[in-house]
Amino acid sequence: MHPGSDTPLLSYEVKVEMGEALEKVLFEAHSENYDLLIISKHGHRLSVKDAVIGDTARRVVRPCKIPVMVVPLAK
Repeated sequence: MHPGSDTPLLSYEVKVEMGEALEKVLFEAHSENYDLLIISKHGHRLSVKDAVIGDTARRVVRPCKIPVMVVPLAK
């Protein structure tokens, strides 16, 4: 549980890594015992297939072995 959290059943961890996003995210997701991966989408690309989910997020969702929630980046 995160210090000061009001939700005893929820815990989270934030990591900042340098390197290729896809490789780092998938390595971390598969090397720990996570229940859910939450990733943001930036929406910089103008293609139709990337407009809904985003290129990096789409490339993470497909091979990831745990559930992935994609959320829009706050503006």
